Amino acid sequence: MVNASEAHRGPEPPRAPQAHGAPGADGGSEAHGVPGADGGAQAHGVPGAHGGSEAHGAPGADGGAQTLGAPDSRRALVDELLAALDPLPFPRRMRELAGRARAASAEGRLGALIEELERRGTYERRLAAVAAAAGGRTGHLAARLADPDPVVRHRALDTARRGGPGAVPDAALEAAFEDAPATVRRELARTVVAGRRTALADRLIEPFRERWGDGEAARLLPGCGAETVARLLPGLFHAVRGWRPLVSRHPVAVLDEAARQLAALPAPLRADWWTRYAPCVALAAPVEPERVLELLEDYGQGPLPTPVRARLSALVAAEPSGTLRLLLAPEHSGTRRRLDRAVLRRIVRADPPELAELGRALRHDGDADALARLLSALPPARRSAFYDRAMDRATDWATGRTAYDQATYDQTIDGRTAYDQAAYGQAADRVTEDRVTEDRVTEDRVTEDRVAHDRVAHDRVAHDRVAHDRAVHDRAVHGRATFGQSTDDPAAHGRATFGQLTDDRAAYDRATDDGATVHNQAAAGQATHGRDSDHAVVDHSVIEPAVLEVLPRPRRQAEARRMAVQARERGAPWTTVLESVAHLPVEEARQELEGAVRRSSAEDRALAHPLLIRCVARSGDPDALTELLRRLERLRNEQDPVRSAALGALARTHPALFTDDAAEQLDRIAADAISARDSSSATRQALRHLAVALLREHAVTGRRQLLGWALRTLTRLAGSVGAADLGRLDHQLRRGQEQAVFEALRPWLEAGAERVDHELTFALARSLGRRAHTLPELQELLWQAISFGSDATARTAIGLWLEPPAERDARVAELLAHEPSAAVLPPVLAVLTRRRTDLLDLVLGDTPPYGRFLTPGTHWTPPTGRDTGRWLPRQQAAAARVLDRAAADTSLRPGQRAAAVADAAPIPGHGAATVRTWTDTDDVVLAETALAALARTDRPGDALPVLFAHAGGDRARVAMYAATRASRYVEPSRLGWLVRGVLAPDGVATAVPPVPAKVTSRKEAVRLAATLLPVADAAALLADAFELPGQHPDVQAACVAFGTGLLDTKRAWELLTAAASGRRELRHAVLRTRPLDLAEAHRGRYAQLIHAVCDTDDPEVAAAGYGALARWSPWAPDAAAVLVAAVTDLGNRASWRPAADALLELMAAAPDGSPGDNPLAWALAALATADARPGGPDAEPDRDRPAHRRIRHLADRLATLARMRPRVTRRTARAAGELLAGYETFVQEAAHVLVNALDLDSRPGPLTAALARLARLHTTRPALAVRTADALRRRLNTAARPGSDAALLRAARELDEDGGHASGLFAATLTEVAGARTDWAEPWRERLRTLRGHPHADVRDAALRLTTTVE
Repeated sequence: MVNASEAHRGPEPPRAPQAHGAPGADGGSEAHGVPGADGGAQAHGVPGAHGGSEAHGAPGADGGAQTLGAPDSRRALVDELLAALDPLPFPRRMRELAGRARAASAEGRLGALIEELERRGTYERRLAAVAAAAGGRTGHLAARLADPDPVVRHRALDTARRGGPGAVPDAALEAAFEDAPATVRRELARTVVAGRRTALADRLIEPFRERWGDGEAARLLPGCGAETVARLLPGLFHAVRGWRPLVSRHPVAVLDEAARQLAALPAPLRADWWTRYAPCVALAAPVEPERVLELLEDYGQGPLPTPVRARLSALVAAEPSGTLRLLLAPEHSGTRRRLDRAVLRRIVRADPPELAELGRALRHDGDADALARLLSALPPARRSAFYDRAMDRATDWATGRTAYDQATYDQTIDGRTAYDQAAYGQAADRVTEDRVTEDRVTEDRVTEDRVAHDRVAHDRVAHDRVAHDRAVHDRAVHGRATFGQSTDDPAAHGRATFGQLTDDRAAYDRATDDGATVHNQAAAGQATHGRDSDHAVVDHSVIEPAVLEVLPRPRRQAEARRMAVQARERGAPWTTVLESVAHLPVEEARQELEGAVRRSSAEDRALAHPLLIRCVARSGDPDALTELLRRLERLRNEQDPVRSAALGALARTHPALFTDDAAEQLDRIAADAISARDSSSATRQALRHLAVALLREHAVTGRRQLLGWALRTLTRLAGSVGAADLGRLDHQLRRGQEQAVFEALRPWLEAGAERVDHELTFALARSLGRRAHTLPELQELLWQAISFGSDATARTAIGLWLEPPAERDARVAELLAHEPSAAVLPPVLAVLTRRRTDLLDLVLGDTPPYGRFLTPGTHWTPPTGRDTGRWLPRQQAAAARVLDRAAADTSLRPGQRAAAVADAAPIPGHGAATVRTWTDTDDVVLAETALAALARTDRPGDALPVLFAHAGGDRARVAMYAATRASRYVEPSRLGWLVRGVLAPDGVATAVPPVPAKVTSRKEAVRLAATLLPVADAAALLADAFELPGQHPDVQAACVAFGTGLLDTKRAWELLTAAASGRRELRHAVLRTRPLDLAEAHRGRYAQLIHAVCDTDDPEVAAAGYGALARWSPWAPDAAAVLVAAVTDLGNRASWRPAADALLELMAAAPDGSPGDNPLAWALAALATADARPGGPDAEPDRDRPAHRRIRHLADRLATLARMRPRVTRRTARAAGELLAGYETFVQEAAHVLVNALDLDSRPGPLTAALARLARLHTTRPALAVRTADALRRRLNTAARPGSDAALLRAARELDEDGGHASGLFAATLTEVAGARTDWAEPWRERLRTLRGHPHADVRDAALRLTTTVE
């Protein structure tokens, strides 16, 4: 809500500053500056005169009551009010005004008060608006809905919005629209919509649309009723800019219209539609998720739009299965790889049947990080089995043996095998029961250190145990007792120790181990039931580190053990072996890891130390970490790269694992690292990260030894603790725990204060946020920093000390009493200018408040801005004087003088006059600053004639930029002739510039006319400017560009028709408009203009026109004939390529065209016939088989489009490939098109058939078969990883069985790609063996080049 005194205008005679009181009449003293008669003392303006009493300050004269109708009485009443308000800070001033207005209303004096205030200046008019609102005089405000004073207008609009028709009638709002400036019209429309005046909106919208156009009418649409919205939305859909109000009230209507438009649009234009209008669909997702999913499934093009991705949580919450089905589509692979943790957690909680398919898809995408995020969202007990399902295998991970069966493998990876939910549910239930029991025992023993302990547990499963810990905590909070204990039992809370938590974790791991084993045995039983045991093979897969990290500890260790053994067997590098060994239990891995950290090479030791540290960290054992720190004391004699690597690993270790016992070892390690001669910045940064992490963590737990080490280390690194970032402790602490944190750090805080080092105090205050406001001891430390710290320290402390909102006003007064120069500091100035305006005189005097924070002689001027409207008129006048004097001071730098001019502009009542004095100065910097500032005064519309007067001068670039903003505040009736003056250099208008306007000025005037004037007036003005003799072509092109928004007028169509047959620049302007820029009703007629543009001998225009004609082809029935003629005309050497590309775009817009009605087929057939015709150019110096070259170009472009935009081009490409395959000369082009048109994501049968047909095309072309196989390999190896394993396996098998040369090469290519994807699973190894016995030597050689493992 805008307050009535926010932007004062109107002159006010200078008055001397008054200290919390204004002098009374005849020198009498008054409380709070309210005058009394004959010097009598009065309280809050209730004067007494010879014993006579008057209510709320109606003055008496010699004891006689004055009549309120008398001018003197009204003036006295207002004078008393102003005097009472003068010494008050802004919030109290407004409260006092509202109270007096309500009292005056009760006594019948409010009308007289408002009338007298209205007759005075801007300040008083704004007070009148506030008084009217407070006293219920809504009639006064209803007449000011379009007031030029923004504060008065906003007060009236706010009353209309809040009070509804009962406060401000609809008729008043309707009348306010008449000839209102653009800004006012938009504010009025927002008021109608926000006030839910449906009847008014329904009545206004169609006349509004007729006069102002679709864009203005669309702003009223959200306020209309459902019937009106359904009727008008099809015509206004393209003009809506802010979707939130419309979708929030009419989501069904918006989605209905979206579905209608998408169904009617050709596929290529749907992508443009989603780019423009995805926000309206996304905003409807929370209320209509099913409809949104339906739209995305039926009409989605490519990856999900960004606004829709931001609403995936809402879609998952309502339709988890439907959302997952959508994400599993191949075109959404990028989206599903980038799902954030919140969406993944919501998917896991819903547990839809497609969840396993999501895991398989992420595995197929080859994104280990995405799969790891999904696994981490699952409860730990489910991760192992889910991972096996995602990998399409049932593995006994204790032995490392995997069961495979060929038929079941085909079905499983094709997503058609039914998982035994009963077996899974029984195993999961047993796991859950064990987890609940063990978790409750653990929870019963947890004490105040629960947060730290939970984090240790979280780290033991690679930082993804948050869901488990929260579940345990929730059970405890709800008071569930297990084993006869309750979480409320204080004795139970007192028995928890870090070691007990570790033991409980071991119990949890055993439960998880047992449950996971049951689950995996059940899965293995399903996979191997009824199979030949010969299919059981050892699992040789390598699990990515990110995935391995989130598997449950028993599974992770078993997999790591298996991978380590297999790595040794195949002779892998020692680092590969150790990466697996590092996931084993500490006792099992210690020997190898400690041997590695003693290797002779420093590079080797730098690799080994982090592995050892992470291994110990994964154990979750604080004692093991402490023991490791003792062993790391040898880092003293290491080279810096080794130290840096080790300290970096320590910094990444969860800080809850460190105990006070580790402080001594950490101290030695830090001292050695800092004092080393080769200590690097990376080493020091790692130490700093570790120290800050421990400080943040143990400020809560109160481990004093670790806190001391952290603070000492920070001091060593920076000479002080520096700007330590403690994170957001206010988000981590329980309620009231901030006091414990403060007490834990208090010794160091007070010690720092003694040394005048307050950085730790600042860090704690920032970290605690609002909780710091409730700690008086911390606030006292901040005051000490202000009083005794350096200037820089005091500045920081003042900002933090002034943060508590409830005490901010009083503290500013206390601070200024302590140090007046603090008034120039930004945090203090913000309070002075916005709230404590009673103290503002300190900075508005002729001499700035020099002192500690403002060195004497320093140039300083008071800040201005929106808050100047809260100041008193005398304060505004004082600020204007100071700034005007600074602008005139030639001893200042030009930038300082220009800043003074710019700062003066927002001052109500004074800014415009101050700025205008500098618009014609010879100083270019000052003059241009003044011109730009004119648009930021309280009456910017009044400056428009001055700005337009510079449209032809050297300062036009600045003046017209400012005129753009100023024009929005000018009434259309006045704006029309002002703009015409710029566009009519013959002097028709009175506002014509002294010299003809520059071209850029005229172009901007065209834009202003088209967007701010009524549609009919704008079209007439643009047409007149377009037809003006000698008009510059760029101005004419601007008229064409903006004329497309005025197509409801005849003059606009006349202008565009002339441009379509005009000069090159005008035709290009016509072509820039795209179909979705226009309402549907105008697209057919505009498409004919595009066709007319293409009828030209100018090759440049024709090239651009053909591309536009393809976009407009759904509304131009003869577009295909034009493009085919251009492509097949061998005499056309200038524009056939753009025409060919446009023909392919046209085909994409109609992919379902039959072969008998296929323009591309016509063109290809005609070109093939021309190429076969004897006597044509063949290897000539200037031409070489032109028809053949054109077919080759079409084939190359078609292959690219089929690969990049398969949904809209694949069918056309297949038809073209089949056609070309019928010509012996064009078989290689046909193969090129067909291999790129393959649907590699199709089901096994269709894919196999398509590859077989393609192979038959190469029967007599072995070299072409090699090239086609290479193209197939490139397609399969893209980031999208197309093709399911089942489909590829079946195709490879049947192609191999065919026995042909090309089919064998294709089978080898499929085996190469899919074998690598599946880590050479047994079915693919079998394929490889078969291919190595193929009858064709080329195929055998290709198979022998492949290898399943490195020797």
